[in-house]
Amino acid sequence: WSANTSSLSLDVKTKPLPTAPFVIVTKEAPSTANDTDEFEVTLNATNIGKISTDVALKDSGKLWNFNLGGNEQRIVSYRHKIASAGKTELGAAEASYSGNARNYLTGSNRPVVNVIQNPIVSVAQEIPETVNNIESFNVKIKVKSLKPVSNLKITSGENMWNLPFLDGEREFSYQKNLTVLG
Repeated sequence: WSANTSSLSLDVKTKPLPTAPFVIVTKEAPSTANDTDEFEVTLNATNIGKISTDVALKDSGKLWNFNLGGNEQRIVSYRHKIASAGKTELGAAEASYSGNARNYLTGSNRPVVNVIQNPIVSVAQEIPETVNNIESFNVKIKVKSLKPVSNLKITSGENMWNLPFLDGEREFSYQKNLTVLG
């Protein structure tokens, strides 16, 4: 709405709160998430009416039943995971309730989550805590894939391993001597 006036005051009349229950549902999720991690989805059900009502709130196969008094809100959250990368629109949460001998159904907004492909390979290198320049020591390399990968090349110093396929964990090791300069 808009108003044009030369007066210094403007009276705005608002509608009174509904006498029947009136439930509004909002849904929040992060704007980005990794494809390997869960993220939190939050639902907020608010009864802006004056009369309490029993609410059945449904989302992603989950169901919450609770009573909402007039001008009362309830916040629930759950963990969710999307395994494929790309922008994904989450479906609307639904709330059903009744009041004044009528049944109501309302839906929430539909947030969009940009799912990013998480790194799928981790590499860790282990060496002893203390080494000297006289004895050689063992270097261990642990490679772990969260998803199957092809044509992976691992290098450490002058050593190299070609893995045509990796699904799970592999471990490599080699002997190393310290070279002292000076």
